[in-house]
Amino acid sequence: MKKSVAILFAAAVLGCLMVYIGCTDLEPKQATAPQNRCAPPQTDFAPGRENPMIEDKHNTLDTPTIECYAPTLSTISLQVTAGASGAPEGFTVQWMPLPTGTVCGDFVWPAPHDTAAVSICEASLSVTHRCSAYDLPPFGRAAVTIGHLNSAPCEVRTNRCGANELLRGTTYVFRAFANRASHGLGESPFTSNLCCRTERCLIEPVGICCTNPGCVIATACECGYLGGTWMDSGTCDMCK
Repeated sequence: MKKSVAILFAAAVLGCLMVYIGCTDLEPKQATAPQNRCAPPQTDFAPGRENPMIEDKHNTLDTPTIECYAPTLSTISLQVTAGASGAPEGFTVQWMPLPTGTVCGDFVWPAPHDTAAVSICEASLSVTHRCSAYDLPPFGRAAVTIGHLNSAPCEVRTNRCGANELLRGTTYVFRAFANRASHGLGESPFTSNLCCRTERCLIEPVGICCTNPGCVIATACECGYLGGTWMDSGTCDMCK
């Protein structure tokens, strides 16, 4: 009985000794902090720099502004002014007739998949190795004549009705954006709506226009729009 107890005691001591040896290195190691699985992965990016793999939604060019001037019977000239980031690759202009009764600022452009989108005319005025007229510095300006784009100093890419003349006496709604830059900045947001109208008539001498409501002084063209009878001389008494 005593012999069996001694054997069991010796086996227990030997087991504990083996566990101790297995958990001990011959050379000491520097203690390391426990790994935190919830910590963000380490990167080589400099402090303060964004991870280029993460898309920055604000990484776009600044929105330009547009103004219209010098309308004619079939054209409207626009002045495009770049934002603070410039427009190094030029800009794109879109336009279409403003629906009757629609307020310019309230007009909502058709989505690309809508059937009404075919009415959107477009012209892209880009920078090429042969022409840099539309390489706009910060707040730089460029002029473009919508309805007569073949007069542009650089080649213009048009889409749908972009190469057509404008309709006489028609109000158009315009918008524009700066094209995507080659150094990585994305295209800018669209400008606000801008509405301008082509001229109905040439600048002509005025005369007497006899209309149903009464007599007005107008050009022959304007009188035609009013549905009246035009006379190049005389007085309104002649309309009676």
